[in-house]
Amino acid sequence: MKKVLFLLWFGSFLVSQVALADYTVTLLPGYAQAINNNGQVVGVYDVNGMTRGYFYDKGAVTDIGSLSPYGWVSPIAINNSGQVAGSAVLSNGYAHSFLYSQGTMTDIGTFSTQNFAYGINNNGQIVGDNETPVWNAYRYDSTSASLTNISSLRVAYGINDNGQIIGEVGGRSYLWNNGVLTDLGTLGGSNVIARAINLSGQITGWSDIGSQTHAFLWDKGVMKDLGTLGGTISYAYGINSYGQVVGWSQMANGESHGFLYTDGKMTDIGDIRPKGINDLGQIVGYDVATGGGIILTPSNVPIPGAVWLLGSGLIGLFAMRRKFRK
Repeated sequence: MKKVLFLLWFGSFLVSQVALADYTVTLLPGYAQAINNNGQVVGVYDVNGMTRGYFYDKGAVTDIGSLSPYGWVSPIAINNSGQVAGSAVLSNGYAHSFLYSQGTMTDIGTFSTQNFAYGINNNGQIVGDNETPVWNAYRYDSTSASLTNISSLRVAYGINDNGQIIGEVGGRSYLWNNGVLTDLGTLGGSNVIARAINLSGQITGWSDIGSQTHAFLWDKGVMKDLGTLGGTISYAYGINSYGQVVGWSQMANGESHGFLYTDGKMTDIGDIRPKGINDLGQIVGYDVATGGGIILTPSNVPIPGAVWLLGSGLIGLFAMRRKFRK
């Protein structure tokens, strides 16, 4: 059970740490979306009904700005250099993908009206989907500032440092490697969604299996069913270089908890909704009990002390939804 040591007070947000079994817990605003190997986190929070993005580093939370006065911003991925990929709405109501680096947000452009970003690798390459006017996957190279259409995929959710891309078309998921598509298969059902890929080419996500949906780990052409925490549903969202997977699962009583899958075992990690895990084993996501973002840090990993973020206003709950697609 969690014991909260610090609370919100007079509109100020305290990044706090509490004990949870073998983890130290850091509470953050909104919903923590992704974490890199330096412990830097990106997430979303609510300001007067508007979704904004933040960057967390060593106890400090920074609003990353926007591409327009409209202000809707959704960072979703971060690499080890602290570069962030996400999407933001322009004044015309359409969303564009952005690269946030060293305090500056850059519109990466689009082939037509709008696009959304979902992943970034350590080479600064971003992937997502783009309206062309039909929806296709794209890859953006920050070094050359070039945008490439990948017409064989409808959407791309992730890219590793070898340039391998995971994406979906027609309810099936594929590994894209230098233009060659490999069907990942399914666990027996008709639909499968791949959400994350690591440097070794291991892939995680979820697949139909009969009337159920289960998280999977795909490795060298074999898709493994990760099971559930006792219910009929599990979803996987993140994987690190060691093949550790995080996500959430239904339990036998119908409630849902987060899980860590490692060494062939799915472990219940409490009432959270994990989105990512780094190579130190730090897990980020949404904490249901507090209604905010969370970092779970293994007890053997040092983290900065709790700090006050006075007047930040970084308080709120964000429910991710895909807005502004036309």
